[in-house]
Amino acid sequence: MFFKRRKHKWLIRDWQKVYGRPKPQMAALLTRGRSGSHFVLHALHSHPQVAALEEHVLGGQLKAYFNSELFPIDEIAEKQLLPQKQNLASVDWILLNKPKAEDVTYHFPFQRDNLRLIYLFRNPVTLYYSWKKGWDEMAARDYGLAAADDDQVLGWLRALILDEMTSYGFYRNRDIDTVVSLESFTCESDENLRRVWARLGLPFVEAGQRPRLEQCPVCETRLEVQEDGEAVLYCPRCKKSYRAAGGYNYIGEIDASYLNHWKSKEKSPYLYEYFSQLLGTELMAFYDNETYLAPDSADIFEDLLNHTIDRICKI
Repeated sequence: MFFKRRKHKWLIRDWQKVYGRPKPQMAALLTRGRSGSHFVLHALHSHPQVAALEEHVLGGQLKAYFNSELFPIDEIAEKQLLPQKQNLASVDWILLNKPKAEDVTYHFPFQRDNLRLIYLFRNPVTLYYSWKKGWDEMAARDYGLAAADDDQVLGWLRALILDEMTSYGFYRNRDIDTVVSLESFTCESDENLRRVWARLGLPFVEAGQRPRLEQCPVCETRLEVQEDGEAVLYCPRCKKSYRAAGGYNYIGEIDASYLNHWKSKEKSPYLYEYFSQLLGTELMAFYDNETYLAPDSADIFEDLLNHTIDRICKI
């Protein structure tokens, strides 16, 4: 018997016997909210051999996954991003969605061959504006909260970035782990996908061959396109529009025009200098000079960020 009921969950006892293959390996997308994570996750998930999970799924259960005969299949089969992989026998990589770094790196001494890190980084100036806007909107609602001032947002963002960089920096293996620039990924999605999938040992899949969300995951009705400020997928039976977490639009057009809008904002010179002192002028020049538009920007950025991490971690 391959299944066992425990705490209302079906658990697979032996993946090899059920699917005729070893358990998939694990990759973890390390980043924070408002970094374009769902745009990148859905793109990576479009590979037939990758299953990306929803947020907060499986991260704290890796010990059971790696070391026990019993592990939570429901967390994988039912909590994938859409469109879900119906046959897990074809999946070579499970992609964790913004787990805590320590939940992953804890297993490195024992499972490093089965784990990969993908570190997604966004221009910290635009990230600041995004978080400031989000917190101001939250305070404006009836929460009784005071709006966060500039120093509070910067202090929090500084701590978060340094924590992420050191977590990645001390555990990275540059031959198998990957750094991703959101800006480069936006401008050159296919080249960035080719690069990340290659690090996972996967072949490139052309856009026309990637699975797309076509049926409602609830009633299986064929989805239609409806205008809701922009074209979105819509189920006429459930009367529901489909967007993913973070506002990700399954049929949205990629628009890179916003990437340099930060330059025209009043506070940007101060923020640019602030992050240049923190992270280095070379890294921040990548955004100021719009180097992410270059065909080889992914490789340029990885070298720049690894150099920054070397300095911060004093490696």
